[in-house]
Amino acid sequence: MAAAAPALGIRCAAALVRDPHKHPDAQVPLHTDGRLVLDAGIDVLVEVLGGLEPARTLIAAALDKGIPVVTANKSLMAAHGPELRARAALAGVPLLYDAAVVAGVPFVGALASRPALASVTSIIGILNGTSHAIATAIEQGTSFDAALADAQARGYAEPDSSADVSGRDAAEKLTILLQLCGLTEAAVADLTRQGIDTLDPRDFAAARALGGSIKPVAAASLLPERSGSWVGPAFVRGSHLFSQLSGVTNGLELATTVGDPVTFIGPGAGPAVTAATILDDVVQAARTSYGDLSRSHDVLRQADTPLPASLIRGVPASSWFLRVSADAHSGEAASTTASGALALAHLAEFLAARAVAAARIEQIDDDFGVLTVDAPHRAAADAAEALRAIGHRVVLYPVIGGASRGAR
Repeated sequence: MAAAAPALGIRCAAALVRDPHKHPDAQVPLHTDGRLVLDAGIDVLVEVLGGLEPARTLIAAALDKGIPVVTANKSLMAAHGPELRARAALAGVPLLYDAAVVAGVPFVGALASRPALASVTSIIGILNGTSHAIATAIEQGTSFDAALADAQARGYAEPDSSADVSGRDAAEKLTILLQLCGLTEAAVADLTRQGIDTLDPRDFAAARALGGSIKPVAAASLLPERSGSWVGPAFVRGSHLFSQLSGVTNGLELATTVGDPVTFIGPGAGPAVTAATILDDVVQAARTSYGDLSRSHDVLRQADTPLPASLIRGVPASSWFLRVSADAHSGEAASTTASGALALAHLAEFLAARAVAAARIEQIDDDFGVLTVDAPHRAAADAAEALRAIGHRVVLYPVIGGASRGAR
């Protein structure tokens, strides 16, 4: 792509397509060979192919030729980001990818210019606008299937929405952020992930009774004593800013060893949002050289030794949210109480005996909503499984927004 002044005077010099015959009205030379695009006198390569190949090969070749690159490819940057950033640094040209991570909140460059963010200790984000829109609809009483269909009709979700629903999209974005924070070998497979397809309006009712909400969250803690990650539904306390967000709005909170957390909020789904950020990056790349680039996309954490990827494996200790069915659904469960129904006092005793003490319990129709004190994930998961074993339906999510240190 060749850029021409002034302002957004951008001219498309060539395009790579799979089948030129599908674009009979194209006003730009079309090629099926990426090498011809790179030889077309372009000033910036814009990659929106998606997937790993041929995108990786094309971007690597462009960087090696000294051509700046703009990409919106989160899958590629999560899988090959360290390699491509190294190529860009070696060639001395920009590699910009704000559109790959929460396109409506172009924060990557802003982070790189803040020395206080060189030591990130935790990342908490609502990083996928589609899953947030679906969760918001379910909270309002819509079924999951209807919420997904509406998101697809609005253009927020692709016909194949598995990346959004499974949490893979958010996990890829979180992986990119972790790489920027010093975990250069972080991979999507290192993250614990749970989809949103099991969300139920009753989860949200229990959360409201406890003073919070359920959000699709991508989070990681880099503190050695409390390390781990989680991508999936989480209980967000009402005191946390994210509890007030809805629809396709995205948010990102970064805590550091210096000062208060830094928060970014903005739209996170839709082609127009992504396109606008891509154009911003194109102009930035065309106007600056790597050496003059004020918003370097190199690793934020300037550490001599990269942090190990093992730091984010597993789920960190947390307070926990449980929604537990009040009525038992098996004969074995009748021994829980004299009547066969779970009672508040018995539930509290049951959890305490498994080292997951309840800080607060509320009954909502046939369900109990529970917030626990801090506990290891293994203990909370074992307690949930024990409740299921005696016939109760149970959901278990980590709590965002402070910890419950003791019962009240």
